[in-house]
Amino acid sequence: MVLQSTLVEEPTNFVSYGVDPTTEVIDYNVVRILAREHQPKLIVAGASAYSRTIDFAKFKEIADEVGGKIDGRYGTYCWFSCSRLAS
Repeated sequence: MVLQSTLVEEPTNFVSYGVDPTTEVIDYNVVRILAREHQPKLIVAGASAYSRTIDFAKFKEIADEVGGKIDGRYGTYCWFSCSRLAS
């Protein structure tokens, strides 16, 4: 899907990654293949509806391989941690 951003002049191409349908975990090999194919400037790592641990170091490794940056979305983890501490 290509969306026109209001902040930059060039179109921004968003490529999504998902989970393995059998294991229901992020397949980092697929993420790596997509990154090599699309050469992203930014990889957004994180999800609000993913209950497994995300390997942010693996995402960083993949981003480094293609010369991109990583945006680690870990706010959900902080919320879960805080809610567990409060209960």
